[in-house]
Amino acid sequence: MGELELVRSAMFGNVACDFYRQGNDIAMTREQIGRALEYPNPKRALSDMHKKHKERLDKFSVVRKIRTTDGKEYNTYLYSARGIYEICRHSTQPKADAFYDFVYDILEGLRTGAIVAVSAEAGSVRELLQNVYVQLDLIQAKVLALEEAAERKPWPKKINKAGMAEVVLSMRREGRSLREITQALTAMGVVVSLATVGRYCQKVNLPRITRPGV
Repeated sequence: MGELELVRSAMFGNVACDFYRQGNDIAMTREQIGRALEYPNPKRALSDMHKKHKERLDKFSVVRKIRTTDGKEYNTYLYSARGIYEICRHSTQPKADAFYDFVYDILEGLRTGAIVAVSAEAGSVRELLQNVYVQLDLIQAKVLALEEAAERKPWPKKINKAGMAEVVLSMRREGRSLREITQALTAMGVVVSLATVGRYCQKVNLPRITRPGV
């Protein structure tokens, strides 16, 4: 028997159902089947059913070690598709037919490709993330290029023309931030960018501004 591979997880009502590939078949655990069928004691109920129909269910089940949420591995009963259908056939629970249909739809979807296995889905997500990272790198490169181009532009004359040079110099000498100066100019009707104020301060030999807004 090959390694178990989780190929799909799906919700049946409020029960998470995991479908494992074992060889050429798909299987589910005894506990999840019992919980989906809403037995008060899932393991005990299906254990009793298995004993009652041992000749049939032995052929469609296997015991494997499965790692649980506590990080430990436990011997776990797994039932193949035939075993799941056999359990539904013998079950008297109200949801037995609905669960049978649910399992059939999942398995048929995996067989036809209408439902993608977890491993393939994960590969698609990885490819999507890689494309996103490439696009982000391109955007960052364009932003840096625009910033460098802005730095090469002639020093702005807008502040001088507006007669606000003294306001800028006075506020900067008071230790006011570039953002505060920009907001003050905007309030006076002089709409300039924070970067423009920073370049102007550098032009008139105020202390070098390494980070706009400081």
